[in-house]
Amino acid sequence: MRNIRLIPAALALALAGCGSGGDPKAPQQDAEAIAGLVADAAEKCSAPQPAKELFVTPPDRAALKRYAALTYEADGRPSVDGASATVPVKVFDTAGRELGRVEWTFVKDGERWKLESAPLP
Repeated sequence: MRNIRLIPAALALALAGCGSGGDPKAPQQDAEAIAGLVADAAEKCSAPQPAKELFVTPPDRAALKRYAALTYEADGRPSVDGASATVPVKVFDTAGRELGRVEWTFVKDGERWKLESAPLP
C-alpha cells in the first residue's frame, strides 16, 4: 500500500522535469518584443544604423526611405516558433489610410529579434 502512495509523488516529479526548461514567459516576451519592433519600424528605418539593428540584411536607402514614410501595426499576435516568428502587419500611409496587410518574418539573432522579410503592399 505504501508504494501506491509514492506513485503520485513520483509522477509529479517526473512531469515537473518535462518541458523546455526555459522561461515560461519567454514566448509572451518574444511576441511583445516583435510587436514593438513592428510599431517602431518606421522610426528605425529613418536612419541607416537603427535599420541595421532592425533587419538581418538592411534594404538600400531608397527602400529604407519608403519604409520610413509608412506606419505599421501588428494585426494579431505574432506566431513564435523557436528562433523564427511571423506576424500579420497592417500598413498605413501618412494620412492614416490602410494600404494593405502583409506578413513579416523575424528571426532571433542571439537575444534580439530581426526582420528577415518585410514586404510592403
